[in-house]
Amino acid sequence: RNIEDAYINRYASTNPAEYFAVISEYFFTAPEVLKHYQIDVYEQLELFYKQHPRIQSSLILKT
Repeated sequence: RNIEDAYINRYASTNPAEYFAVISEYFFTAPEVLKHYQIDVYEQLELFYKQHPRIQSSLILKT
């Protein structure tokens, strides 16, 4: 997987564990960015974490 894109921390390319950590951080802190650039990864993390951060963040903003 090419993770040299500007939105991904270069440290993520050092090994698979760091990639997972960085991608997970994006999943929770910048879900729109992750979904835009890597929808397949975003969808797998939704299943893995049983979370929908895009929906949750929009609900928080509305309250």
